[in-house]
Amino acid sequence: MYKRTQQGKEIFTKTGMPWELKYKEVFAELIDARRRELFIKKQKSRKFIENLVSSIG
Repeated sequence: MYKRTQQGKEIFTKTGMPWELKYKEVFAELIDARRRELFIKKQKSRKFIENLVSSIG
C-alpha cells in the first residue's frame, strides 16, 4: 500500500505527496495487521500516535 501511495495511485493520499514513512509494524497475517490498524484508528488521538511513533526511536 505504501508503494502505491508514493506512486500517487491512491486517491485520498495523492494531494499530500510525498509521504514519509515514520512507523511500521510487521504481521504474519493480514487480519492481524488490520486489527492493529483498527485499534490505532479507534484511539482517535494524535497524542497516542505521536507516542507510538516516538517509542521506536
